[in-house]
Amino acid sequence: MRSLWILITAATLLADPSIPAGLWRNREEGFVIRIQACGAGFCGFAAGAPPGKEKKPQDVCGKQMLRDFVWSEKSRRWEGTMEPPGAATKLNAAISWDGKGNLTMKARLLLLSKTMSFVPFNGKIGQGCRLEPE
Repeated sequence: MRSLWILITAATLLADPSIPAGLWRNREEGFVIRIQACGAGFCGFAAGAPPGKEKKPQDVCGKQMLRDFVWSEKSRRWEGTMEPPGAATKLNAAISWDGKGNLTMKARLLLLSKTMSFVPFNGKIGQGCRLEPE
C-alpha cells in the first residue's frame, strides 16, 4: 500500500511542476538569468555577466531573454522562446528542471540546437551588472 501511495504522490508532483524562479548561472559561460512567474508560466531576464564576458553587461542587463514558457504535458518540459541579447533571432527552447538545482535548456533554430546547463546563483551582482568574485 505504501508503494502505491509513493507512486501516486510522484505522479501528482510531475503533473503540477513548479516554476524554477530565482537566479540561475549558466555553467558554461557564467552568465546569470532571473526567472520569474509571468502569466501562466514564466519568463527570464539577463541579470549579470562575469568580468570579461561582456564588454558592457549593463547593455543587456534586464533584457528579457526567456518568453512565454509554459508547461507541456506532452514533452514533460517547459517550452517557450529564447531571445539571446543582441540577436535578432528568436529560438524555440525547452527547459527541464529536476527541482534540486539542475536546470537544462535546449534552444533550437531549424536543425541547429544548443544545450545549456544552469545552477542556482547565490553570489552577488555588482555595479553595471558585473558578477562579483566568489
